[in-house]
Amino acid sequence: MNNGLILQAPIPKRRRTMPHGCSYKEFWSCKPIEFSGNEGPIAALRWIEKTEAVLKISKCAEEDKIMFASNLFKNAALEWWNTILQSRGSDRVYNMEWE
Repeated sequence: MNNGLILQAPIPKRRRTMPHGCSYKEFWSCKPIEFSGNEGPIAALRWIEKTEAVLKISKCAEEDKIMFASNLFKNAALEWWNTILQSRGSDRVYNMEWE
């Protein structure tokens, strides 16, 4: 007998979702690795794999992926990136899709 009370299961809490992705601080807290461009092809593939994992874990918005990942470049990779930005234009480059 429930004396007129309706028993309800507890409402599960919703996970916090960010409608516009993560902040750069949240991205950085997932510990992405920097890339200098002179480590060789295997290291480049590992960098891409690690960066893609961090982008996914941090729930990075599609429109931020290029900007966040390119901030991991240093030395020769950063010089190459700056050449790409100058030749193609930063607006065009930062609007590319990660794929």
